[in-house]
Amino acid sequence: MSKKRLILNDMPDEQYALIGRAIRSFSAIEHELGRAIIALLGGPVAIEANPDLDKRAKNILKNMLAGRLSEFVNLLKQARPDLNDWADDFQAKLEDGIKLRNAFVHGTWESTPDNKMRLTFYPRDAFTKNEPPKCWEFSVRQMQEIDSQNLCNLQLLVKNFAPIV
Repeated sequence: MSKKRLILNDMPDEQYALIGRAIRSFSAIEHELGRAIIALLGGPVAIEANPDLDKRAKNILKNMLAGRLSEFVNLLKQARPDLNDWADDFQAKLEDGIKLRNAFVHGTWESTPDNKMRLTFYPRDAFTKNEPPKCWEFSVRQMQEIDSQNLCNLQLLVKNFAPIV
């Protein structure tokens, strides 16, 4: 595979803002998953009072978004078996978003002549496997929908699982 030099073109402010909003909403979900995990472990006071629980919480919170999601779902299912179906649905929704999140943060963006945002992302092993990059094109509306869905998921976490600090 020959490596092509990447030349970035300038983008309209609206496109930069849409990309920034989406990345911000992914980061907020990661943060709120951490808070939800703390709540499911009994809250900050309970965690600080129990060295084993404190160590467990710290190990869980070292995880990135995908790991936090998995831990959140496991803890929720243990604490509330009646929410198993909801937890599975929530995890499925967020797993699709997590794949995009990694590309959004680690990929390169450019504006297309038809006012779309092109994202090019090389997964970690793309070069060693001689695979082409993954590419997407997003319209303004699609980017708004991604941000909107992230904010809905964020509100679910904040409303139902955030600990009182």
